[in-house]
Amino acid sequence: MLANFKKHIDASFLKLAQSKVLVAVSGGVDSVVLARLLHMVNIQIGIAHCNFQLRGEASKQDQFFVENLAKELDCPFYTIDFETEKEAKFAGESIQLTARKLRYAWFYEVAEQHQYHCIATAHHVNDSLENYVMHSIRGTGLKGLLGVPQQTQKVIRPLLPFSKKDIQQEAERQHWKWREDASNEKDTYFRNRIRHQVVPLLEQENPNLLASFQQTLHNLQQSHNLLEDYSTLLFKELISEEKNYYVLDLHKLKKLQHPDAALYQLLNSFGFTDWQSVYDLKDAETGKQVLSETHTLEKNRDQILIFINQKQANNIEIAISETDKVVKFGHSVLELEEVEKIGEVAKQIAYLDRQKLKFPLSMRLANTTDRFYPLGLQKQKKVSHFLRDEKVPTSIKKQTWVLCSNQEIVWVINHRISEKFKVTENTKKCLKISCLEA
Repeated sequence: MLANFKKHIDASFLKLAQSKVLVAVSGGVDSVVLARLLHMVNIQIGIAHCNFQLRGEASKQDQFFVENLAKELDCPFYTIDFETEKEAKFAGESIQLTARKLRYAWFYEVAEQHQYHCIATAHHVNDSLENYVMHSIRGTGLKGLLGVPQQTQKVIRPLLPFSKKDIQQEAERQHWKWREDASNEKDTYFRNRIRHQVVPLLEQENPNLLASFQQTLHNLQQSHNLLEDYSTLLFKELISEEKNYYVLDLHKLKKLQHPDAALYQLLNSFGFTDWQSVYDLKDAETGKQVLSETHTLEKNRDQILIFINQKQANNIEIAISETDKVVKFGHSVLELEEVEKIGEVAKQIAYLDRQKLKFPLSMRLANTTDRFYPLGLQKQKKVSHFLRDEKVPTSIKKQTWVLCSNQEIVWVINHRISEKFKVTENTKKCLKISCLEA
């Protein structure tokens, strides 16, 4: 196995020989073999071990075993204790999911702190097969059938071409010791039931199951690559980029033979699960939204607007002094300068009577109670109603900033100034404020 492992490293991970690799080691046979093989091919490694404190004394013995392995390989050792059950209960999720979140967050933290280029985990082809079956049962798209990826961000999986049997036989041949996790034999978890009950039945039907599965993965990956290429072309054709969001052209989308399939392909990486609601946006009323944890879709006439969700508190306030010339906020900047007269006119430029302003000025996000005197009107109007009348989409309303003088709105930035602060024939000093992309 060592020779094949080295060939795989040379072919698939060209820069690994010059890298520092943090190896996630539980103490089980897979991760022990991974650490030893990487060490044998002269990769500079460190070992990271999580004690999830789920199996009492056995968890402590795992930790002790992995620490001794690190000493034997003469490499750095990092460990942490997690109160996994308590964390899972607090988060209201399964222990497995919580453990996964905890360990990967910590792996990234250790890698950054100690300057490791990547994190290696011991996933193998059996893990990919189990993922394939699990996703098939739960329901998934093509991407969900691709098994465990060889690399995601900083995480690499050098054992993917090898089977559990390959790994076990190598450990036995080399007389390497490892720890057995008794929970892996219990059918409490979904993955274990797939491993112990479903996969053996499939192997009875096809003794060369793993080889056939690897060919299937290869074929699926080729199909996925083709779809990705098509999606890139679709994105360029249907979607345009604005400052803080994307715009999907529904008129062009509806001309396609399979518009729902195109929508799925364009948006499936944004965390949406209720796809029927996404598809229904094509014919929904303006203002209708569909949300995922990371993104918001909003229907706006013949468009779907795509926003990245921003957890931005409404009480953020930026002070602007008399001497400030450039002020950054969000993805934009304000440029302030005194001018003799009104020049170029645009929504992104405000001309204000300098003498009516009381410094420091302040900037903040607009809220539902805000009112101002829109230029050209002699009475107050709610900012939210003004934006509605201007046909500003809901998600953009939430990102609208206002400039204030002594708590009074001077400018709804990028939309309209206040009638009370406009430049008149009696203005002696004119302040020009421009809003530009950062």
